[in-house]
Amino acid sequence: MNLVESIEHAQGCYEQTPRNETETRSWTIDPLLIASGYLPREITPELKDQGHRYPDYTILPNTSHSWYLEAKAWNVNLEDKQVIQALDYANHNGKRWVVLSNGQRWRLYDNSIQGVAAQKLVSEVSLKDTELILGFLVAIGKESVLSDSISVFAQERIAERQERERDAKVNSFLSSQLRDEGSPVLVAIHQVLTNEFPNDRVTTQHVREFFLHHGMKTTGMPLAELNPPVQKKPNTVSSLRDQLSLVTREVISGTEGIMVIGGSGYRTYFIPSEWEGHSRLKNEDNPLPFMMSFWVIVEKDRVKLALELQPGNQDLRQQLFDYASSHRDLFNPGSTTLYPLYSQLYRRDLVGSNEIETRDLLLAESTFKKSWVEFLGSDFHSIVRAISQCLSL
Repeated sequence: MNLVESIEHAQGCYEQTPRNETETRSWTIDPLLIASGYLPREITPELKDQGHRYPDYTILPNTSHSWYLEAKAWNVNLEDKQVIQALDYANHNGKRWVVLSNGQRWRLYDNSIQGVAAQKLVSEVSLKDTELILGFLVAIGKESVLSDSISVFAQERIAERQERERDAKVNSFLSSQLRDEGSPVLVAIHQVLTNEFPNDRVTTQHVREFFLHHGMKTTGMPLAELNPPVQKKPNTVSSLRDQLSLVTREVISGTEGIMVIGGSGYRTYFIPSEWEGHSRLKNEDNPLPFMMSFWVIVEKDRVKLALELQPGNQDLRQQLFDYASSHRDLFNPGSTTLYPLYSQLYRRDLVGSNEIETRDLLLAESTFKKSWVEFLGSDFHSIVRAISQCLSL
């Protein structure tokens, strides 16, 4: 059973819920770990550590990549205090990653972050959200842990959380300022307006009413504008990335012959529909349903597309990389000396820095759609045909 199928199977527990922690482990946690690439012998329950304490699971025991998982029963609400013991395990044994799960919710903690358990939490997802749980399980999967891609996943989640916290702080502050006509913000704007229009009787109430009318209410939540402008530039590069990420996801999802298989943050993974579930692209040791995928990522200064090898049959991975290296007119892989650490076979930019830096969403969206159509009409089908021929699919 591959990872997607295992997730769908585990989601059946919402209809017939596990009665205790043992059933939670055997019905959800164990199958999902195995589907994430681990062999049964690499998942050790209740292994005694050097301090004679017992984590619920030690994953990849007796290796430099070991990490711990603390399990709870399905109906037990997760709390940070439940992971303190597992974080102690990690501290005692010099390990970084700890997962807390009750089967239906999964949390990842980074023990390299200083502070209490709540500060170490980098990601939490629900089993109900197939896309998010797929990205989470791939991140804690064997291939990701061995290659340290899990660190990239954690950094992305931390950056997203920091942006949300910043936005919440700004909204809360501006909300409080708008409630007080004598606040420094309204007074400062009033002073600028008074200097600009010295003969008009502008008051701070005018300023306050303007912001209230144009989308900010005193609770700090945005209001829908009655007469929105045709094009409103995102205030920051980050907000542009948020909007452009939605555009890219919608465009890719709406493309015939393409199946979106996951994504996280600003990244969207997809494959040709004809690749989905092909038997040659998986084996017992690496049971993910695909061994390669395209992805589009909205970065700080561009939108990038790449074809990346995924966990799968190692011989086929090497075969593909060698094939791409000998067909550089179509592919542009990294140096063969970097394989298998370097897993990209193909890459290209879809949106450049100009559209990102100017925060012009319409221009960025138009450029992306144009580049996407060009990619579909040229390299995409050529790559799919070449790989299919290489693997005799």
